[in-house]
Amino acid sequence: MSREPRSKFIFLMIVILFLIIFVGAIVTSASAAGKGDAEAGKKAYDAKCTMCHGTAGKGDGPAGASLNPKATNFTDKAKMTMAQRAQQ
Repeated sequence: MSREPRSKFIFLMIVILFLIIFVGAIVTSASAAGKGDAEAGKKAYDAKCTMCHGTAGKGDGPAGASLNPKATNFTDKAKMTMAQRAQQ
C-alpha cells in the first residue's frame, strides 16, 4: 500500500518535468524565430543562391536563365506572400 502513493508521486513528477521541457522548447523556438545572423545569411546566399537568383534576388542570376521553371524573384511581393501562405 505504501508503494502506490510513491508511484503516483513519481508519475506526477515525470509529467511535470515533461511539461516544463515542452513549454521551454516552445518558448525558446518562438523567441529564436525572429532572430538570425544577417552576415552568415548573406554569406550563405552569396555562396548558394546568387548563381540562379542574382545578387538582388530578382531571379536574374547567370544560371537562372537556363532553368525551367525560372528562378524565383524574391522581390515579387505577391509571389512571396503566396509562398508564405502556402507554408502556413
